[in-house]
Amino acid sequence: MTDRREETGFVDQRKRPIILSSIASPFISEPISTLDTGFTGDILVSQTHFDRIPCHRTLWYEDIETAGGTTHAFLAQTKILWFGEERDVALFVTLTTTEIHKGDPIATIGTGLFVGRKLTIEFTEEVLKIE
Repeated sequence: MTDRREETGFVDQRKRPIILSSIASPFISEPISTLDTGFTGDILVSQTHFDRIPCHRTLWYEDIETAGGTTHAFLAQTKILWFGEERDVALFVTLTTTEIHKGDPIATIGTGLFVGRKLTIEFTEEVLKIE
């Protein structure tokens, strides 16, 4: 694969920025994630979605800051398609479960993946672009 110049997404009806990159799995077809600029890791996912993601679980646990306070998560490694290339990323898995709604993203992408990139979100046009 070659390095693409940008990743794209959209702003959904609930005004959440959605990124269209995918976790490297043939079993996952829905949008990968919402964007959370308050999360400094790579990817955050709840226990609910963890079983659907091909990954390597580690023995490490960490407390991470979330919108609702601090949550306990274990760490795993997985691959995503990011700018046309397969990339290893840290996957933080919360020990909570969440209700799954049809069409909801399975994960949250944090700012760890944006180092060296420019993020543009146009809420009026409902467009997201990462360069």
